[in-house]
Amino acid sequence: MDSAILNCNMQEGLKDLFSRKALFVGLGNELKGDDGAGVFLVKELSRIFSGQDIPDPSRLPAWNFLIAGVAPENFLGKLSTAEIIVFVDACYFGEKAGEIAFVNPKELKGYGFTHSFSPALIEYLNTLGKKVLFLGIAPKNLSLGEGLSTEVKKGIEEFIGNVRECMNLP
Repeated sequence: MDSAILNCNMQEGLKDLFSRKALFVGLGNELKGDDGAGVFLVKELSRIFSGQDIPDPSRLPAWNFLIAGVAPENFLGKLSTAEIIVFVDACYFGEKAGEIAFVNPKELKGYGFTHSFSPALIEYLNTLGKKVLFLGIAPKNLSLGEGLSTEVKKGIEEFIGNVRECMNLP
């Protein structure tokens, strides 16, 4: 589904974010298999960007991280302070399980989010002048009580590797 993928590849999308103050928001329910992928990915990014494993933390971008779970509207105060908001969530966008891409939520049409996510929130943040991006993770399994699928774990590992490579991080 090429129309849902923004006109940039993953590397370009990440590089654009490096020089900006971004807030990565992990969405999803960790008790429902791959629905927790957004939360898991944001926790991993937060761990990397804590600076503990980085020889020169001053090279790190001005990124912040927030775990919002299934209720991002409860964090409007924090969301309104960011220059760019990157929602990270499992969603169906026509790719195989584990694929991660910047997607346009308005163009998901026959696909969609794995739980209720209000487009009104994105519209509200846009009225505040915020740039809102959506990083989608294609799920495989949304069963209650299951952990992340092997495919989604692998996709997240590859994404983290891309981030490290783009930033020349160990």
